[in-house]
Amino acid sequence: PADYQFYSKRINNLVCTSGEAILKVDASIDKRFNDSDSIVAQAIHSSMCVPLKPRNETIGVLYVDNLSMSNVYSDEDVEFLTALANQVAIAIDNAQLYKKMQEEAVIRDKLERFFPETVSRKLREEGHLEIIDTEVTALFSDISDFTKMSSTMEPRQVIEMLNEYFKVMVEEIVFEYEGTLEKYIGDALLAIWGAPY
Repeated sequence: PADYQFYSKRINNLVCTSGEAILKVDASIDKRFNDSDSIVAQAIHSSMCVPLKPRNETIGVLYVDNLSMSNVYSDEDVEFLTALANQVAIAIDNAQLYKKMQEEAVIRDKLERFFPETVSRKLREEGHLEIIDTEVTALFSDISDFTKMSSTMEPRQVIEMLNEYFKVMVEEIVFEYEGTLEKYIGDALLAIWGAPY
């Protein structure tokens, strides 16, 4: 059942709060846990609990208990569980860091597609944009007679030409002068200066 408590919350919370490992020879006679329902109800005897602590913060615990015998676990068992907990904590921390790096890479990629590096760096550092009234300069640029010209070209040639054109327009003109690329529209682009910074 969802409400079934199969471990001692008191022991887990104590380790979570203190960040220190606990080894109990017989938790059922430890005065600190007299009012613990789970220890009494389940007749928890031996138990050990160690923190998952990759840095300074405890992110969880590893908990082991024995419901029938006292004095089952030794200091060596706690050392082993601590070593295991350290490996688990590092693995969890690495997974979280990797996920965060992936999310930041996606955000950076999106920002750098439309903003010059200095603006995207400022956006990442500040993390938000405010509504402001300001004067901006807008550039709407397209290729003259593009439809007529592209009708005489192979599709691959059209793509290569557009890639080359947009590379020059965006990297050497818009971003070079700290403009913001608003959007691509076929063979055209819209860029502005004066916003967001």
